Amino acid sequence: SFDFIANRFSIATPPGFDNPAIHSDHPYINDSDFTAENNYFFQLQVPIIVNMQNPTIRFREIVLIEPGGEAGEDANPALYDYAIVEGSTDNGQTWFDFTKGYDARSNPAWLAQWNSNFAGSNSAAQGTPDLFRQRIIDMAESGVKNGDKVLIRFRLYSDASNAGWGWAIDDMAIQPATFEQNLFVYPNPCTDRLIVEANTSGA
Repeated sequence: SFDFIANRFSIATPPGFDNPAIHSDHPYINDSDFTAENNYFFQLQVPIIVNMQNPTIRFREIVLIEPGGEAGEDANPALYDYAIVEGSTDNGQTWFDFTKGYDARSNPAWLAQWNSNFAGSNSAAQGTPDLFRQRIIDMAESGVKNGDKVLIRFRLYSDASNAGWGWAIDDMAIQPATFEQNLFVYPNPCTDRLIVEANTSGA
């Protein structure tokens, strides 16, 4: 957690979860300030160096964030509140999108859970570990190049209206190492000593 700075996010183990993970406030707040909007984030403090051999960000997530409205003229559904993963190559002065914004509509299980319980206009549905789903982001699709130094942040945007449980992120890996392995296990059958040898290449 010391590698990150956060606003309205923390490393936590909410009731019903067995292990700590990155969690927004539950529920996330939608109190409007003078701009009638809020931005909460969980941000890597030190930039990573992009490696085009495996420029991926992988994590599991639960997104119980207010679903948007009907499709507009461009056939894309409007967003109200949303989650987004962003990058910066100028030390946080400007940010670009690694993903488009997304909400509970991104997965049928999230949307069903959001709609399962309401308190007034806000969703009172709770996140549970069985709702985790994997997301894989290819950073190269954003236009970053090999050797670029990139800050990464997870941002939750909320407007001044409805809100819900929020966002959870677990098992995050940035540019995880990949290996090609040849394993040799002997002797077979084994009596009192088993030897495992591995030849690896790639990283």
